[in-house]
Amino acid sequence: MNTTAPYPVPRQVISSAEKTVSGTHGVVYARSGATRPSSASPCEAVPGAAVSAAARGAPGGRILVVDDDAAVRDSLALMLRGCRFTESCANDGEHGWSTLVAGKFDLLITDHNMPVLSGVNLLRRLRARMNPMPAILVSGCMPWEEPDLDYLLRPGLALEKPFSFYELLGGIQKL
Repeated sequence: MNTTAPYPVPRQVISSAEKTVSGTHGVVYARSGATRPSSASPCEAVPGAAVSAAARGAPGGRILVVDDDAAVRDSLALMLRGCRFTESCANDGEHGWSTLVAGKFDLLITDHNMPVLSGVNLLRRLRARMNPMPAILVSGCMPWEEPDLDYLLRPGLALEKPFSFYELLGGIQKL
């Protein structure tokens, strides 16, 4: 399978991909001891995973990032944009919901612990509309106790903070 990205990736995206998103105050910090893949692009970093045309930012490859922490939200947006995804952002679950309803997205990446509307409740609204959009729930405090979490993440997955951009990209490519 071809994972070579046919476009240049900005230097700041490559160096950002070596960072990890942390659940502690949502800061992004360098992962100590992390090794960078030999690939020139984080978009090529997941062995054996094909990057679809939609994921490379072709028409229809849109991702909504919902996180109340501006540092996390902006870092994820920058990295996704560098891998040619078309991304939009929302600063809480309610804003995320209005953005979802108003637009067309192929993937939702949402934090869980947010004011106004949590990530799990955002997913509940999405699934109540019978929307099969893939979703990735990210959190430093994953709500494993929620009885419907498995249903809410079909299709989708949960990533606990801290996670690397490589892990996120691998999850996106699996969906």
